[in-house]
Amino acid sequence: MRVHQYVGDGPYCERCNAPNEKSRIHNIKDVPVGDRGLDDDGQLIDRVLMRMVQRGEPFSLNECRHQLASVRQKSRIGERVQAFAKEGLIVNTGDGTPSTDRGTHGHRIAIWRPKLPQYTGDSRGQRGDNA
Repeated sequence: MRVHQYVGDGPYCERCNAPNEKSRIHNIKDVPVGDRGLDDDGQLIDRVLMRMVQRGEPFSLNECRHQLASVRQKSRIGERVQAFAKEGLIVNTGDGTPSTDRGTHGHRIAIWRPKLPQYTGDSRGQRGDNA
């Protein structure tokens, strides 16, 4: 788990702009999607994930790995995926696919789907409305 600790007495975390509430320590996955206070990596990840959501089809991180190659701390990707899920933008389909990242040796990764009102497809991305 990645945590930040507030520095100084300001009302926001100096690293990710999360509001300083009761606890001075917070989890980066709790930072709202698209928050301008995220660092460059966080903003890039959010933009890429939002494009995947807007496509309206199920996806795995394999499909956007090349767009996230510049992210320095790869664990940030999973943390931001969890932020998207927490905000109800995506849901885990319960299906998986082998990772294309060589370092993972093909372990299974989740397939996500956008949680959009118009989405009526199955895990293969078909839509019931013939859109």
